[in-house]
Amino acid sequence: RWTDKNGENILIVSRKGPLKETEFEAEFLGDERYAELFGEQYIKKADKYILLWDIYDFERNCPFDLYLGLLPSSTSITDLDNNGITETTLIYKLTCRSDISPSRMKILMHENSVKMALRGQMAMRDNDENKKTDFEPNMSKIDTTGLSEIEQILEMYGRYENEKDFIGKSMECLNFAKSQWLRFMEKDEFEQVQ
Repeated sequence: RWTDKNGENILIVSRKGPLKETEFEAEFLGDERYAELFGEQYIKKADKYILLWDIYDFERNCPFDLYLGLLPSSTSITDLDNNGITETTLIYKLTCRSDISPSRMKILMHENSVKMALRGQMAMRDNDENKKTDFEPNMSKIDTTGLSEIEQILEMYGRYENEKDFIGKSMECLNFAKSQWLRFMEKDEFEQVQ
């Protein structure tokens, strides 16, 4: 709960699951589960709370290790462009895996009802400090010409797909989202939803 030029704001984020897929919904035979993530921001107008935006995401039909949830200490409320309207940022990962491949990560930023997002792959923990100093997280800027299929997959680790949701938006928002991507892209532990 916080206040900005819109008035009083309330952010609610919740997770449901894991739940077992019904026999009708199951894609494969066996123990398939799913989890869902919900997020809503409301603003108070007069004596009523009005929905400003909402999100819904999920991981379905997972017979392996399952995780869907916010990364610890990643949610933030900012006013990066100093216009009196706050930006709300949620960072979460989605995983259904039976190996050591990285999770998918999403950074969702809202200013009023405008959504900006970075979506891509987390990175495996890497002790190579050289990678951190000149690492380009934007996959659309990486030339994969001549790489094998497995090399192309490995190039995606730690990178988001593109920055198209930030076109025409404030540079401060994009810079913040990129800094958050770099901060959280390696926080991919192997916990699972119980």
